[in-house]
Amino acid sequence: MIEQGLKVEGYWKFIYEDGRVIEHKNQIVQSGLDLLAAFFIGEEQNQVPFYLAMGTSTNPVSLSDTKLANESFRKIITSETRSGSTVRLRFFLQSTEANGNWNEFGVFVKGTELKDSGVLFNRLVKPISKASNMVLTVEVRITFIAT
Repeated sequence: MIEQGLKVEGYWKFIYEDGRVIEHKNQIVQSGLDLLAAFFIGEEQNQVPFYLAMGTSTNPVSLSDTKLANESFRKIITSETRSGSTVRLRFFLQSTEANGNWNEFGVFVKGTELKDSGVLFNRLVKPISKASNMVLTVEVRITFIAT
């Protein structure tokens, strides 16, 4: 008997215009896994908006998270691409957006520009700063791996 599993990994890249790159693995939360299952059998449509949400809380990530602990900024996706079994979601933050110190990040699916709307797919808690004179690209990679 051959047994095979499926693993879903999330990975964040913060790409500053000066060339600095900060990378972190994140937690795919249960609501995100449930949404993937619904997409798979057609319970959900696959053309849905993605939003980046940023907040200031340092509360640890939990599999049961359904929102950020203290969401303070949100922006719709700039681009989405797929290469093999890896999906890349990119969010472009201009010099006038999201300036300050941030601690928590999440991708929401099926949301709007309203705080806490949609389904939280993943969450990351790591400190990141953005100054008003910089542009920042946030890239979230989701990879599906056979185990």
